[in-house]
Amino acid sequence: MAALPQNLPKAMSVRFTADPARWLLKARSPWVKFRTGVDLLGWPPEAEGAAAWGDRRYEDHDLAALAAAQADDGLWYAPSRFYGRRRSLYVPKYLAAVWQLPVLADLGLTVAEPMVSRAAEAVLARQTADGFFDLGLCGPFVRGNALVVGSLARMGTDGGESAGARVWLASRQRPDGGWADAFEIDEGAPSTVPTTAEVLRALSGGAGPSVEAAREAGRTYLLAHLFTDYNGRFPPSSRPWRRLGWPQYGYDALSVGTALAAAGATRREVTPLAAAVRNLQTRRGFWRQQLPISEPCWLAPVRAGRASRWVTYRAASFLMWFYGGAAPERD
Repeated sequence: MAALPQNLPKAMSVRFTADPARWLLKARSPWVKFRTGVDLLGWPPEAEGAAAWGDRRYEDHDLAALAAAQADDGLWYAPSRFYGRRRSLYVPKYLAAVWQLPVLADLGLTVAEPMVSRAAEAVLARQTADGFFDLGLCGPFVRGNALVVGSLARMGTDGGESAGARVWLASRQRPDGGWADAFEIDEGAPSTVPTTAEVLRALSGGAGPSVEAAREAGRTYLLAHLFTDYNGRFPPSSRPWRRLGWPQYGYDALSVGTALAAAGATRREVTPLAAAVRNLQTRRGFWRQQLPISEPCWLAPVRAGRASRWVTYRAASFLMWFYGGAAPERD
């Protein structure tokens, strides 16, 4: 068998400050190497070297930690020392089930993985007659439902079961074209860029007049507000569209960028965002974790300012799509 390429093709690598694949292939995690090879370098998943890394995927700390924390019912819950006997799927952030789904999707796992199929089955069983998912909170919650629907679709577990949830999400769109973070009991909450991005990701796999109209209006809202001084939550100084973190769903540039790509945004429309991401790459090829993770988490998050393998993988994947590569179309 011919040796597998270790670097991006020159025509693509010259578009980066340095070759991110070269840095990622030095990671200790076999799963990082597998995803890099298959998604960035185009290796066949069944190729000898790639398959060997894929078989060793649970040597990755994050994958092993998520598997160990999964409850018997297929979900994730906060330890009792944090939230007593509460069994919410949404709170606390980074420990409850809803926050693990986009992590699994970012890791490139699919329904073929037992951990994913068990989680998907458990979450889909929580869908109500109105279409939204009951997350164990005081009422329907837009952002939580968007995270569920978007993640299920990315993991290949969406066989039409989420159609009702997409219609429900579309019906919660605000007159300005965006969506708000708050519970439905707070009708006066403003639309925000983070929640709008996650809803757009959720709607990207849907069809129907209401869903398509909502998606188009949402994309317009996001492009109009992404680079303004205030996007509904952050002060001007924080510039969330130029900050990277994992996991930080909706609140970092990569979450917004991949949501726009999924919603059909053109490369020209996201050029300023892609330029901001590219300028954050270091000369060694990696991107840094910029957003601190200050809450308990099943993962082993990288401290702010340190090189991050998953931030680097996500940033490289987004730029591969932007520059015409094929891999990020998985998102």
